[in-house]
Amino acid sequence: YVSSGSSNIVYQMNGFSSTSLGSLANATANAKLSIMSGGDLLIADTVDVERRDPTTPFAINSSYTSPLGSQGSGVSSDASGNVYQCGANSLDVNKYVGFSSTLDSSVTLLAANNPRDIDLDASGNLIAVGRSGSNELITRYSGFSATASASFARIDDGGQPCVAVDNAGNIYQSDSNSNEIHKMVGFSSTLDSTLAITQLSSIGNIALSERLP
Repeated sequence: YVSSGSSNIVYQMNGFSSTSLGSLANATANAKLSIMSGGDLLIADTVDVERRDPTTPFAINSSYTSPLGSQGSGVSSDASGNVYQCGANSLDVNKYVGFSSTLDSSVTLLAANNPRDIDLDASGNLIAVGRSGSNELITRYSGFSATASASFARIDDGGQPCVAVDNAGNIYQSDSNSNEIHKMVGFSSTLDSTLAITQLSSIGNIALSERLP
């Protein structure tokens, strides 16, 4: 799944390819995306957090008012259905109780790793992309904690970054200045392949349908 950085369109892609299987019109541009356990598409925009049916016409199954509103810069979920969000002007990543705005707990990441987008890998480790000086790093943390276990510099350094991880641990990265998604070899700076999303001039966010059972 890919959201536009300049319009309110979200595309469902056919695997890691530029072939679209369908699209939906969302409330705002640059929507943040993830996939929930069971397959629902999770969308966080400046207004709401929504669970949408992954099949056409992407009907809204449930929603609530986003606790971070326009400050939300990333969203993810875990295998138990808990939602995670980070904010554009905060060092915190918030975990919520299930699909709700009820705060469960927060972790505060170092200023050098100010989270701008997040995901969780198959082992429940937090993955975040954030700026460190003149570079932007993709960092893996031990579980849901502020303890960093590994990091590397992302390829494109500009725009609003986005990051996703598949069940094999491969990292995918892009940003709002590009229509390309880079797949990395595992959790590393080694490039596996690059995909251009021809439907878009800029990518708002990405999500992988295989990331949770």
